[in-house]
Amino acid sequence: MNWKFQVKLFVVFLSLIFLSSCRLWTVTFFQNKLSEIGRPNYGIPWNPYVKYGVLKDPRDGHIYRTVTIDNQTWMAENLNHKVENSSCPAKSEDSCSKYGREYEWDVAMNIYPVRKTTSQPDPQTEGYDDNLYGYNAPKRFFWGGSDSLHQGVCPVGWHIPSYKEWNILFRCVLGKSSVGKNTDSVLTFRLTPPKGWITLSSMDGKVNYLRTDDFGFRVLPSPDFGNKSEAIILSATELTTTSYPMERVLHFSRGWESVLNYNWKSVPVSVRCVENN
Repeated sequence: MNWKFQVKLFVVFLSLIFLSSCRLWTVTFFQNKLSEIGRPNYGIPWNPYVKYGVLKDPRDGHIYRTVTIDNQTWMAENLNHKVENSSCPAKSEDSCSKYGREYEWDVAMNIYPVRKTTSQPDPQTEGYDDNLYGYNAPKRFFWGGSDSLHQGVCPVGWHIPSYKEWNILFRCVLGKSSVGKNTDSVLTFRLTPPKGWITLSSMDGKVNYLRTDDFGFRVLPSPDFGNKSEAIILSATELTTTSYPMERVLHFSRGWESVLNYNWKSVPVSVRCVENN
C-alpha cells in the first residue's frame, strides 16, 4: 500500500469522524425546528442545538419539553397545570401559556390544609392575622418531611426539586471553567436565553448578549415583575432555620445578583419538575 493511498484513507477516516460528530447537531437542529411548527415560542427561540425530550402530562394533555443535565431530567419550561389556588402571572391567561402557572409553596407541594386561604391579605386590611401570616406564623406552616421525590403538583413519575437537586444542576452548569468567576452571573447567563429579559443595568444590551442558555433550561422572567428582570422557581426544601414560613428558591435577578435565595411560602412562584430516577 503506497503512502499516497494511506494519506487519502486517513483523510477519508478523519472526514467520517467529523461528519459523524456533526450529524447529531444537524439532526437535533432540524428535529427542534420541526417540533416548533405550530407551537408559539413568543419570540424567544429554544436552543436549537440541545437535544430535548418530551413530557405529556396525562392529567391535562399538556406537552412540555424536557432536558437531561448531569443524569437529572428536568422540565425545560415551567409547569402549567391548573389546580385550585394556582394563578397566572400578572393575572393574565395568556401569561400562563408563555410562563406557566404560579403556585404558593403548600399548593405546589399539595399539602393541605396549611391555612384557610392561600391569599395573604395586606397587613393594613381587616382580614390580616399576624398569628397566621406574620412574624408569629405557627409551626404548622412547616412541613418537616423529606424533600426528595415529593410529587406535589407534578405529573406522576416527576417531583418538586429539592435544594440538593438544584445544587447538582448548578455544579454541572458551572463546570471547571467557572472557578474563580462570579458563579451567580455564570449560572444566570448559562441558564437564561438571550431574548425575553430586560435588565436594569447600564449594560442592558451587553448583558443580554451574554445570555447563552447553553443547556436548554430556558429560564424566563416573570411578568409579575414589571421590568421582567427576575425569575423565581420553587424548591421542596424549607428554610427551617427561622420561625417564618419560608422556602429555598432559585432566584435569578438582573444577571448579577444571588441565584439561590429564600422566599415567603405565601408568594406564588414558578415550578419546574424533575423526573424520578
